[in-house]
Amino acid sequence: MPNIANKGIVMRTLRHLFITQAILMAFAAATVFAAPSPAPSDPGSHPVYSTYKFGSDRKVIDFAIAPVAIPAGVLSETIKRDNVLRQSLQSKGGELRFHSFKKGKDANFFMGRGDVEAAIFADIPALTQAATYDTRVVALAKQGFSSIVTTVHTQLGDLKGKRIGNVPGSTSHYALMQTLASAGLKESDVRIVPMEAGEMPAALADGRIDAFAAWEPAPAIALGNNPEARVINRFISMSFLYFSKSFIDQNPDAARQIVAALVRAISWLKQDKKNLLAATSWAMEANRALTGKGLPLSLQQAAALTTSDILAIPSTAAIPAADLKKQGYLAKAFEFLKTQGQLPANAQWDKTLKNFDNRLLTEVLSNPSRYKLKKYDYTR
Repeated sequence: MPNIANKGIVMRTLRHLFITQAILMAFAAATVFAAPSPAPSDPGSHPVYSTYKFGSDRKVIDFAIAPVAIPAGVLSETIKRDNVLRQSLQSKGGELRFHSFKKGKDANFFMGRGDVEAAIFADIPALTQAATYDTRVVALAKQGFSSIVTTVHTQLGDLKGKRIGNVPGSTSHYALMQTLASAGLKESDVRIVPMEAGEMPAALADGRIDAFAAWEPAPAIALGNNPEARVINRFISMSFLYFSKSFIDQNPDAARQIVAALVRAISWLKQDKKNLLAATSWAMEANRALTGKGLPLSLQQAAALTTSDILAIPSTAAIPAADLKKQGYLAKAFEFLKTQGQLPANAQWDKTLKNFDNRLLTEVLSNPSRYKLKKYDYTR
């Protein structure tokens, strides 16, 4: 598994800053991001999720996706339209069904229940699933940044005693705690205000919070709508493709075909801006279908947000070895989840680590002709 070179990190960071500057100019006319309605505590009773028809046999593969996520939602919508994947599965009697979810926690509920075999979500949901169930995390689907956004404050130390919007137990929660610690602050030194990421730009503008930590597009929307808003820290954010182990064991070729579709999607999106715009429009449409609301972004603005993270994903989509080391990003996030009670106190990192596995990806990459990695055929 390849390490992330320091030079690569610097270049990606610079590229992200240049893209963010362009986004801010484009966002001048954007409206406040509409807050999604909260999901019930039991995802099984959700008014949308409860309508999903999950397959009852091995021929049906249920795939959980998040259309609002950037760029994972764009990748998912591209995979959904991959005719190469569809035909490969159909030739063996297989069928792929996609189901949209607002949160990785919701998707994991259905995967844990045995309804879902595959998912693309952020690092904390993937890590939680790998530590709790027999799940295999098989490829990287995002490598980018999330941000801490505030108005009148310029340094992390200024946040002491302030109200900070955050999604508890999320990627941004973990990163916020790590960032505050670097400034000598504890969670008890600030006032965490639980809320959905979509609510945060409006809450900051209205003065209900003093800062927030979240993933895109919330930071860029806040910056575009509030001239006083500023980013005072950025932190790494990742997403992954993961499968239930039982699915891999029962249908290994289908699992490899899905991995191949992810590799194709990354390559196709990097190939041409027209491809990126098309896929971004698919994701925006899927988000509206799920939430009943559109994002306050033009197609060009949403695509600009996607560009940086798409370019940062290695063409191999391999899970970086550096993030799996004992002092790596994922291992530290694992320990954080234990302190938050989201994982059993006796959960072991060494055992969880074994569920992060590049072998399926390696098998696909070693046989590009068989898995048609350069054949692009998407239903528009």
